[in-house]
Amino acid sequence: MYDDNLDKLYEIMKRLEPRVRPYMDRDVLSRITPDAYKHNLEIIVSPDTAPRYVGVLLLAAGTIAAILITVVYLYFDAFSGLSAALSRILS
Repeated sequence: MYDDNLDKLYEIMKRLEPRVRPYMDRDVLSRITPDAYKHNLEIIVSPDTAPRYVGVLLLAAGTIAAILITVVYLYFDAFSGLSAALSRILS
């Protein structure tokens, strides 16, 4: 909306600040009201633990891909064995 005119957005924010300031807290982690956060998860994921979760996610995706490739290979192997057996029977 104000992507091209950031100065106008800054001017509007400066006009609104005196009216909103009494309702705001300087603490970044403070809550607006308890009802606003009643249904939120309150897990704080620190940047230190995020790479571990990414690794676990990649490991799970790799395992699922390996299982799917194995199932497809076994299906086609069994199908070709069945085809060979049926052609021997019919000939």
